[in-house]
Formats: sequence, C-alpha cells, structure tokens
Amino acid sequence: MKFRNKNFNLNGDIVDFDIKDPITLEVKQFYEKYPFPNYKIDDNKHTILEKGNKNSFLVELKNFIGFNKSILEVGSEQVNCLII
Repeated sequence: MKFRNKNFNLNGDIVDFDIKDPITLEVKQFYEKYPFPNYKIDDNKHTILEKGNKNSFLVELKNFIGFNKSILEVGSEQVNCLII
C-alpha cells in the first residue's frame, strides 16, 4: 500500500495513523469506549451472521430483500434508513 501521509505505524496488516487533531482524537476515544455496533473483540463475519440468524426480524428482512442486491444503509445517532 502507498500513502501520501507517511505518519503511520504498520502493525501486521493494520495501518495505524498518528492522529493529532483534537476532534479526531475525541471521536476515536469515544468509539474505543463505545464501539459501534457493540461488536465483541473476537466477533467475525461468522459470529455476526450467527447472531443475526437468531433474530426473527433480521431473518424476515433477509428473506424479503433476497440475495445479490445493492443496499445503502444511512444512519446517524438519531435516524437510520435502508435504501434497497
């Protein structure tokens, strides 16, 4: 990978930029304390799909939408919207 910004550390395949902007640091600290959407540290695609398949609403939504569809999810703290 090539980056214009050379202020980063490479930890395995993870690029960690040296963040100094105070607002960016505040947002970073918020999401470190309250990760969205509350994933566990060891969650992966399989465990997330497994949880979703136990939720009857999500099962019905997946059946309604079907496969190979383009979905745009737009959200904020107050409003979420799916566009199919």
